[in-house]
Amino acid sequence: MNDPKVCLWCQQSPADSLEHIIPDALGCPEWFVLESGICRDCNQKNGKLDRALLVPFEPITVLRGIPRKGGKPPTVDGYSTMASVQTPQGPHLFVNREMFSVETQAGKKLGPTSSNDPIEKFTVESLPGGKAQIHLKIRQNFNRMAVRALFKIALETLAFSRGITFVLDQRFDEIRQFVLHDLGEYSAVLTSGAPYDIYTSIAQKSEDCPFVVTICILQLGFICDFDPKFSSGSELLAAAAKIGEGAIKLPN
Repeated sequence: MNDPKVCLWCQQSPADSLEHIIPDALGCPEWFVLESGICRDCNQKNGKLDRALLVPFEPITVLRGIPRKGGKPPTVDGYSTMASVQTPQGPHLFVNREMFSVETQAGKKLGPTSSNDPIEKFTVESLPGGKAQIHLKIRQNFNRMAVRALFKIALETLAFSRGITFVLDQRFDEIRQFVLHDLGEYSAVLTSGAPYDIYTSIAQKSEDCPFVVTICILQLGFICDFDPKFSSGSELLAAAAKIGEGAIKLPN
């Protein structure tokens, strides 16, 4: 109730926009929002970060039927060799494993597969009764913009927990610069099989600032370290090992 009505990002404009801390398209629960704290301009500008974070999850959101904004059906748009379409019978995925381009029944052109294709495995196993089981293995690539999106979620998580006034402190100005203007170096860690019963957790390494915020998105765990001194990721990897196996450092 005592939070100032200014945006936690630009620290100037009136905070008049409802913010879903995890993007809607990634299944943000209804309660995990900031009812004030973000201005409309920053909300719109940060939308490109949300889109970058969505791309690695697109096939999962299609298979789970997680709608986009406005209730629009989820689609696969960020993969050159994969596309999707929603039908009354459910979602359909189209995957090109050929060395040449093909066109789907829906009329979308898919590029040829290559060594850089994030689709690492696609096999079909015949089952009794004329059925088949498909095995699909996709390498999830998180670029720098997606990492900035994770830190956006992390700072807003801190605001959700501690209040807008808390994160307006100058201690978090460098995080703001990283998220808004791509300045600085910060590290995140991806852990497989996130064992979290809640979407986030927060730990503080020191009184000065360095927070470690964990985020769970569609059963993947992400650890964001607010301390740039640990950008090598070694301590984050050690922290991730305590939470789950298979820790992978995301690009900084």
